[in-house]
Amino acid sequence: MKIYSYRHFITGIFFTIIGISTIWTTNLTFTDTFDWLELGKSLFFIICSFLIAGYQFYITFSKKGLKEHDLEEKDERNQLIDKSVDAMIGKIAYNMIFVLSLLFIIL
Repeated sequence: MKIYSYRHFITGIFFTIIGISTIWTTNLTFTDTFDWLELGKSLFFIICSFLIAGYQFYITFSKKGLKEHDLEEKDERNQLIDKSVDAMIGKIAYNMIFVLSLLFIIL
C-alpha cells in the first residue's frame, strides 16, 4: 500500500490511539451502581474516533479519495463559504469578548 497523504495518515493514527485509549480507560465494573451514562459517552467517543480514523485512512491509502478531497478543498465556492463563516465567527467572538469585558468592568 502506498501512502498518498502523510498528514491524513498521522491524523488517522492519532484518532486510532484516542479510540484505543478510550477503550482502555473505560471502566466496565458491573456492580449495582453501574453508570450507563458513562458507558454511553465512552461508546460514542470510541465510535466517533474510529470513524474519523477510518475516513483518514481511506484518504491516505486511496488515490481517488485524496483526489476528491483535494478537489473539494480547492473549490472556490467552498473557500468563500469558509472565509465568510470564519469572518462571522470572528465578529461573534469579538462582540462576546466586548460584552464580557464590560460586564467584568462593571462588576
